[in-house]
Amino acid sequence: MPLTLRQFCMRLREVQMLEVFSSMVLFACFVNFQTALADNEVIELLPGDPRITGDITKPHTSRWAMTRIYDEESPEQLGVWLDRHEIVEIEGRTLHKFQTDVVWTTGRPRRDIVFWDQDSMETISVELENYNNKGGWAYYVYDEDHLSQIYRREPFGEVFSESRVLGTRVFEPGHGLVFAILLNIQPGQKLRYPYHQRYSDEVKMMTLEAVRREEIETRHFGKVNTLLFEAEQGWKYWAVREPPYVYRLDIPIANNGVDRWELLEYIVE
Repeated sequence: MPLTLRQFCMRLREVQMLEVFSSMVLFACFVNFQTALADNEVIELLPGDPRITGDITKPHTSRWAMTRIYDEESPEQLGVWLDRHEIVEIEGRTLHKFQTDVVWTTGRPRRDIVFWDQDSMETISVELENYNNKGGWAYYVYDEDHLSQIYRREPFGEVFSESRVLGTRVFEPGHGLVFAILLNIQPGQKLRYPYHQRYSDEVKMMTLEAVRREEIETRHFGKVNTLLFEAEQGWKYWAVREPPYVYRLDIPIANNGVDRWELLEYIVE
């Protein structure tokens, strides 16, 4: 059922009162999967799928370097990405809180806070500070397939509110790697799952494919044997089955460039 305005405001206050701790990088959740996947098989997961059990690894913090790389040019340092993940209880419900703090070399800092349900891993709420690099703020509450949102585009600006039906419950985009690793996805196999693309306000299906096994050289961990995953928009993740799960993320940009996230530190709390 849609939230009433009073329920929506109460939930907003509850989230704002929580301590600001979480993480953005991947955590692990165990998925029950009875049969082996065939080559080229596409597995579709939806919130509520009985294969998702919601067992999660220990809370942790991580730190990432962000670098812009062009062919035959010196890398440009973009800043530092900080994550923290913790488990919280709200009204008897176990949720996972995933906070990201981004400190850019230029531009305003940014903070994102995401809550998801432990059992289903579906998104519950999202708060975005400086989502548009102009001081804008947005808060989303997902109630089954219904979305309530309030936002402002600049500090002290006009506040807008909206409410609508998405038509499906959703995961966060990065959760696919958790599913893929723990479903033991092999090269040539794919996963599909729904997520809410908030900047365009669309529900989309993310497709994630295991491409190949690859050894990479990292700055702080030496050589690491990874499994390369690629999302359909060209994002590439170098992942392993044990903590810290992901060592590198590449996002293609214009003029054959790449924005790279590289793991610097991972601490289990």
